Amino acid sequence: MSRKQMIQDILASPLAEAHGKTNLLRTLNKHNDKFIKAVWLTVYEQEDEAAIDSLASL
Repeated sequence: MSRKQMIQDILASPLAEAHGKTNLLRTLNKHNDKFIKAVWLTVYEQEDEAAIDSLASL
């Protein structure tokens, strides 16, 4: 996945809503691809865990 796509995904996440898209974009632009991928993985791992938890409660 490209850096641009990962940044777009992160900015569309609840993390961006919580911290502000502008501030988060500034932070992402200051870091390298490895950092951005780590943030992207963290965002999507949290979403996967929340989905699993909601399914487990059914």
